[in-house]
Amino acid sequence: MASFHKGDRVRHARRPEWGEGTVDVAQTVKHNGAEAQRLVIQFAQHGRVTVNTAFAEIVPSNGTAPSGAGEAWSIDIPEGSPAAKLAELPESATDPLSTLSRRLNVTLDLYRFPHDAKGMMAWASARTGIADPLTTFARHELEQHYQVFCTKREHYLRQLVGLIQQSGENELLTKAGEHPTPAAREAVKRAVQTGW
Repeated sequence: MASFHKGDRVRHARRPEWGEGTVDVAQTVKHNGAEAQRLVIQFAQHGRVTVNTAFAEIVPSNGTAPSGAGEAWSIDIPEGSPAAKLAELPESATDPLSTLSRRLNVTLDLYRFPHDAKGMMAWASARTGIADPLTTFARHELEQHYQVFCTKREHYLRQLVGLIQQSGENELLTKAGEHPTPAAREAVKRAVQTGW
């Protein structure tokens, strides 16, 4: 486990859209008998957040988007290339070799990006690793790709719910109905009601 100190520059591996952060407070704590840290971090795009490293994957900042544990799905966009890859769902959500539970959790986590301008900018920042994606992409370009992403996310969730129902693992859907993100809970409810 990395040990952080006041003034360290860090990133949250599962929330790259928060940008780079500076550790304001670092305290050593115990979690289930293991050492962890309680950090107070000021993130550039999200503000001040208190996290426990037993739960949050905080990584040193090196000026690029963190790779995380397969969670971040930041892509390199070569200069002058089309931005169509922006709308793709992360492989950790769609990997057919991954468990249904894991795929559902990753997909529901994508609902942290609300279907509005702020959500679009957070999504584009997470996707590209660029703090201000408008420096690279035109607004209409981001809007088009974000709409495609939102549609793919909704369609894939319906497909995943269908697979879960077919497998008889309905307890996953019950648990998903308690997801901390309201948009994710609503999406699960819609997917269950409309079916695949």
